[in-house]
Amino acid sequence: MRSMLGVSLIVVVLVPGIITTAAQNQELKFEVASVKVANPRTGIDMRTYPGGRLSATNCTLQQLIMGAYGMTQQYQVAGGPSWVDVDKFEIEANAGEDFSQDKDRVIALGREAPRKMMLMLQTLLEERFRLKVHHETRQNTVYRLLVAKSGPKLMPTTDSTQRPFVGVERKGPVTQAAIGLAMVGKNATMALLAERLTGSLAHPVFNETGLTDNFDFRFEYAADETQPDQGPSIFTAIQQLGLNIEATKGPVDVIVIDHAERPDAN
Repeated sequence: MRSMLGVSLIVVVLVPGIITTAAQNQELKFEVASVKVANPRTGIDMRTYPGGRLSATNCTLQQLIMGAYGMTQQYQVAGGPSWVDVDKFEIEANAGEDFSQDKDRVIALGREAPRKMMLMLQTLLEERFRLKVHHETRQNTVYRLLVAKSGPKLMPTTDSTQRPFVGVERKGPVTQAAIGLAMVGKNATMALLAERLTGSLAHPVFNETGLTDNFDFRFEYAADETQPDQGPSIFTAIQQLGLNIEATKGPVDVIVIDHAERPDAN
């Protein structure tokens, strides 16, 4: 399964207006741009700066597409050659114009960015990677986050001033595969929990609990469901909170890669 990014999900898994084709935005191009194979390193980063500069470090083409087209999860990018989520690249580009005050902004790989610069990135990917894509809405597995029949078993937050947070902790030596995971919430909403579950389950999770308060919680589950000695599955473990995750079918917006080539060194 492809690794996931801890970024947010918007129903219906689509940032309104960002989905468009680079061909429709040929006038939106960076003045200068460099695309290179990345030196091996940990972590990825994409951000924009005042003055029209964009920097992307250690990003796969799949992640670059996610940023350019406003997709929040890797399962929203489908198709393409086998290297699209393996090979990593660095991009330095400059628009020659300052968009930092633009109010028209989107979320790109977890960071806010001017929409026009992401449209420029679409054009750059088309030119340098010979990228061709199209948009589809596919029926796929989605999940509903529900309150169990017995009712919720959530503790109200002890610190309502804390920034709402839901994270995943790993158990075991960092040099080895995790032997267990724990999902931890602090002053967390159910919507935020659904977003984090989306990343863990690699499918959209929609909050249908009806709960509007903020909570603190922790539940532990197996990192690998095929290894029962690691603990319960995430579906079983979340029942400790008086919640259920129910599978169903629903529409998911995806970008489909029709063609892509490795870029020439430049």
